[in-house]
Amino acid sequence: MTSSVVLPLLAVGLVVAVGVHAVLVWPAPLVLSGRQHNSPTLWAGLVLAPIAIALLVVAALLLPAPLGACHCAAHAPHHPHLCWVHPQLAAPLTMPAALFLSSWALLVAPRLWRVVADARRTARWARNASEQMVSVDGVPVWLATCGSPIAVSVGAFQPRIVFDRELWSRLNDEERRAIVHHEHAHVLRGDGFTLLALRLAAALYLLPGALRCIEEWRAAVELACDRHASSAVGDPLAVASTLLSVERACQVSTHAHAHGVLAARPGALLESRVRALLEPERYRAAGLVNDLLLVGCALCSAAFLVLVWPSDGVHHGVETLIGWAFH
Repeated sequence: MTSSVVLPLLAVGLVVAVGVHAVLVWPAPLVLSGRQHNSPTLWAGLVLAPIAIALLVVAALLLPAPLGACHCAAHAPHHPHLCWVHPQLAAPLTMPAALFLSSWALLVAPRLWRVVADARRTARWARNASEQMVSVDGVPVWLATCGSPIAVSVGAFQPRIVFDRELWSRLNDEERRAIVHHEHAHVLRGDGFTLLALRLAAALYLLPGALRCIEEWRAAVELACDRHASSAVGDPLAVASTLLSVERACQVSTHAHAHGVLAARPGALLESRVRALLEPERYRAAGLVNDLLLVGCALCSAAFLVLVWPSDGVHHGVETLIGWAFH
């Protein structure tokens, strides 16, 4: 396959991603906020949906008939269209696609760099801050002098729990266990890596809707980790009491904001978290499966339907739109 097909395919994928974001993701927080806030997989799926749908459309164009042949006969060469068998038919689309992708790349590159830089800074801070490792119920915890009383799970690829020494000394054993099991739930779920993936996806759209969905995802994740902590400790009231103790010790730390962009903050959304712990019957049991894995399973099912069953329609529809644009 030559670049005459690759560049137009990428341009089509980008247009689809931004369009799906504008139609589906942008209004989602207004419609769903407060109703599905206990489903982090839903919010993660919404952030990733534009990219997933764009990839499915591109795959449908690459494989217009997985069990058949190419469709050039159905789209006579009176207008440009995409075909991996006859790439010369896509040649008129190459230059517009290259200009479009170049403009988009210039706008997106600073956003992507900020996300990568935040991830590197977070990992570096976690390594440098860690001074002593202790074990709580078999969970490794790094004590550190953070400059403010915080406890966070930090890192995307090698997450660790960092606990400020000052906060550690203020809490009793039960409160320490509650916080550690909450942060350990973030580690088990792989929330650091998920957050990195969601932030990278959001940077591609150049629209704010995905960022609001990420905030909703973080709120839902905090509730899930609280439920795991209450199960591990055996007392939801103890976890709620611990949240209040931490909040009294300090408001959300400015140090965590500066260095812990991939960290879970125990003081966030305090009221809703305490209410959830006091009314546990309203919420289902906490799941520790990574949200990206759950979203991936759903996408595999969607891919089968799109590529095997209606892919002809997707292929014809996109090429028809291209034909209208060039007439």
